[in-house]
Amino acid sequence: PESVSYQWQKHGTNLMDDGNILGSTHSTLTVSNVQDADAANYQTVVSDAYASVTTSNAVLTVIDPPVITVPPTNKTILGGDTATFSVSASGTAPFTYQWLFNGGNLPSAIASSISTTNAGYYSVVVSNYAGSATSSVATLTVIPAIITQQPQNKLAVLGSSPAFSVGISNLVPTTYQWYSSNLATAGAT
Repeated sequence: PESVSYQWQKHGTNLMDDGNILGSTHSTLTVSNVQDADAANYQTVVSDAYASVTTSNAVLTVIDPPVITVPPTNKTILGGDTATFSVSASGTAPFTYQWLFNGGNLPSAIASSISTTNAGYYSVVVSNYAGSATSSVATLTVIPAIITQQPQNKLAVLGSSPAFSVGISNLVPTTYQWYSSNLATAGAT
């Protein structure tokens, strides 16, 4: 039997054994401690005394595990308002998301952001084929608005401009929307 030799190539360039590549002249090539730079097309040239043939490409795809780059941040809202938490991650897409509320899964919260009105502790697990990462915990504080002065009834003469007012006590900036017969009054904010 004739002697057969092998020469593995990466993108058409001959490989040599080093700490990362083992078996560059054997029938099996091992790429150790895979890094992003190792993603490539690999092939081998098989030779004997009479001929050489080149195998088809074998593609090595490297999947980076998720890393949370922008975690959710603490929020404070007034009761009745809605807070939105979001997360950004790097790594190899596609990602899946699972939001947690006070340590337990929120069953339908599986997007990169969620909206909520519930005070508590929020975090998110971002996953892909290579693993998962859990964000830091963000706190949602809900401050109830306390009405200290109710609007008063008015008796108005035709053509006059009566003014209604309300007083509240809270710790955050407040927005107002006045209603007439249960319909929002345009510009009355």
